Amino acid sequence: MNKKKIQIGTAFISMILIISPVYANECIWVPEDLYGNSFETYINNYMTERHITSLAFSVLNGTEVFYSKGFGVQPETDNAYHLNSAAKMITGTAVMQLYEQGLIGLDDDFNDYLPYELKNPYYPSTKITIKHLLSYQSSIFDTFSAFENYWTSLANGTCTFPSIIYEFLHENGTYYSEDNWENWEPGTNTEHCDIGIDILTLIVENVTSTPFDTYVTENIFIPLGMTNTRFSADDYSPEKLVIGYDWNSVSRTNEIAPYLNNSNNPGGGGYFSTVEDLSKFMLAHMNQGEYNGTSILTPTTIELMHTEIETSKRGLGWTVRVSFGVNHDYQGHGGGPWNGFYSGNYYRSTVGAVLLLNQGSNPEGGTLFEYIVVIANKLLTEKTCPETTSFYLLPIISFFAVFTILRKLRKRKV
Repeated sequence: MNKKKIQIGTAFISMILIISPVYANECIWVPEDLYGNSFETYINNYMTERHITSLAFSVLNGTEVFYSKGFGVQPETDNAYHLNSAAKMITGTAVMQLYEQGLIGLDDDFNDYLPYELKNPYYPSTKITIKHLLSYQSSIFDTFSAFENYWTSLANGTCTFPSIIYEFLHENGTYYSEDNWENWEPGTNTEHCDIGIDILTLIVENVTSTPFDTYVTENIFIPLGMTNTRFSADDYSPEKLVIGYDWNSVSRTNEIAPYLNNSNNPGGGGYFSTVEDLSKFMLAHMNQGEYNGTSILTPTTIELMHTEIETSKRGLGWTVRVSFGVNHDYQGHGGGPWNGFYSGNYYRSTVGAVLLLNQGSNPEGGTLFEYIVVIANKLLTEKTCPETTSFYLLPIISFFAVFTILRKLRKRKV
């Protein structure tokens, strides 16, 4: 009888040993679970309906890229897209490095680092600080109507950076107008401002005595292994540079968007990059400034950069409280849609995504980004699997149970 009980017990334990890893493994997402055939069908239909010819994305899970994939005519994830305003988070990171080193102060008057003085004509006695520029509170009137010539002049080479800053914002500048400034006091309101970030580009150059593209390459791109992030379309071979399009609703055709002439590399929107490179940058921000053992900012500086300025939804060169679906606490930075491209780079908790696509005419990139991250959020909700630990403990518990039974049987024989 005792021998039979032992045989039954042994069989039971063996079964537990076999099934426990199986149960545990069922609680781990694999990419095909989330991004299978139905997802790819959705993406392809989405691209067709919105006239997108190339698209790439990655999903970030904690400290690594969980999944990445490209679609369309140029599907490789190492192909470069123009980032538009997503470039601002890289420029912001460069400025925060100088702050961290004590080379600039966030409350310093930005005129301290310029060869001339710029003032809001409506509030000439109020200083504009580095913090104001980073958080879009500078009161520079950054709209296409006010600054149409700014963008045109940069694109066609009529004006170059940094002289264009003087020409538009200094009272003696060629294109100066009081209307180039908002009629509210700096620091009291928030308005998206490309030119303010371009000014920070000039400040980085003046403080470091280094061309801006050289500075960010040496202090951000190379340390993070971002080998395909550059400032000019001319730096890429044609097959690795994605062509941008703007949909013409009248002729119902896709028109090629010319690559912007990022003359002297202004940081408000002058980068080209890839899903692979941007994933490394975002992972560094998700992990207190560190990626793959390399730190570009300290945890304290990262926290400061990511902290909302009052209720503005802005950090320092960073955006917070961005909404996708039912979740309202994403952070990061987007770009466009404009001039042939859209870029979305955001994360929440330990899950994020990078999305690049080549349509500048209302591709509803935010809708697609939401679809990607809603699926990715299953990583946070449906697969936490607390029972995993319990199943792995079962063999250990069972071993001690058998050991106790055997001891009792031996005592009976004695």
